[in-house]
Amino acid sequence: MIRYLLACLALAFAPVLALQAQLNASETIPSWAPTWNGFRMADVAAKNVTYKETDGRFRFQTPRSSVALAQEAYAHEPLATDALFVLGLSGGNSNAELMNAAFSLNKRNRQVIFSLINDAAQSSDLTRMLALVDRMVRMRPKYGSELVKGLAGFLEDQRSLPILEQALATNPSWGQSFWRQIPKDPDALDRYLQLRQTVQPELDEQANRALIARLIELKRHKDAFAIYEAAPPPVGQEDEMISVRYPPFDWQLSRERSFNAKQAPVRGMEFFVEQGTGGVLARKVFAVSDGSVRLKGNFDVLQGEGTLKASVECVSGSAGSYGEKPLLDQSVWIVDAAGCMFAQITISGEAWDSSIPFKARILDLKVLAN
Repeated sequence: MIRYLLACLALAFAPVLALQAQLNASETIPSWAPTWNGFRMADVAAKNVTYKETDGRFRFQTPRSSVALAQEAYAHEPLATDALFVLGLSGGNSNAELMNAAFSLNKRNRQVIFSLINDAAQSSDLTRMLALVDRMVRMRPKYGSELVKGLAGFLEDQRSLPILEQALATNPSWGQSFWRQIPKDPDALDRYLQLRQTVQPELDEQANRALIARLIELKRHKDAFAIYEAAPPPVGQEDEMISVRYPPFDWQLSRERSFNAKQAPVRGMEFFVEQGTGGVLARKVFAVSDGSVRLKGNFDVLQGEGTLKASVECVSGSAGSYGEKPLLDQSVWIVDAAGCMFAQITISGEAWDSSIPFKARILDLKVLAN
């Protein structure tokens, strides 16, 4: 399994290598090439190396003309790493001694690093591969997202966790992309959460938001809520605006053209409903306590005729709906936590009989469960 996953990681370079191959193919080797200096000859020889995927493995294809030119280049200039790269591939398989020599001379040669990553995949050396991936992504940050697609596969195998943990603890260049890539497989997701608990990385909003969304998809509201509560609060906005950072535990506002909601100071929302339409404007999930749920705020109609309603329903149990009520300065529902750990409050609006768009506002908005 580990070897298979390593091969997947090597294959994650496919788009990068394909582009490199297209660029390389643009330069042919003229008959007078041996008159160039060693570095120039080595550069042209390396540019004619191509890449091919066969049976889940990358193979480097080296034309004879490139090998001959690389030999000539090395004879003129033994420090030409591109020459060592081509000569290291000339036998059909990568020559580890020559590749390592090229890497020791120039640790920024992308093609040498590609070859070494491929070699690490074939020898099941995950530690070596991750170190090389880190170097590659530091050189070319744009490769990070492609590589992480392969790295995510390692979470399918429990044996890879200690090595991933060790690598992620050093805050590698690909770390942020890794944490943003949330596994689809439930078992892999559990290992992701285990790594996250052990490594305790500094995560950005995008990583937290993606993880919460995935856990909600799987109906794992308790785990998602733990992530939400552990996330640092926004700076400088908490007292002025309602939070929309981490739906569904923060407010999720509709962006539809005909009916929508937007944040408004102080801690409020403004609603818009086109005449003759209606729909869901905002929703939010919250933890249920035995007793009452209250939606409080200062409500005003700004324009037109319409109605706003709020409803509460269970999203993590069998309790079902607690009913719909008109949106007033205070609306109350009685809930039972024994049958429902998490519920969702939904605000909807309609303006079927209005001759102009319906606009309303609610300020100092609070959802209180006690």
